[in-house]
Amino acid sequence: MCLGLPALAASERGIPIIAVDDVLKVKSVDCTEYVDAVVVGDYLEAAGAVAALRAGVSIESLRRPLAKVKVSRPDA
Repeated sequence: MCLGLPALAASERGIPIIAVDDVLKVKSVDCTEYVDAVVVGDYLEAAGAVAALRAGVSIESLRRPLAKVKVSRPDA
């Protein structure tokens, strides 16, 4: 997926890393053990992730299933 000097440098600087999980990956290395990366299935999904990040949309808010949200009412 993603591992090398550019990925490590980006991770150090807080630059988001988008890793495309394709068939050309090295099966024995998982970059998410070393850097914080958003893993996507293909390049079209990567383009959507880039667009979401540029627009300020959280990637976690787009992934399914959504996390549970606790809703409470203020005392009336």
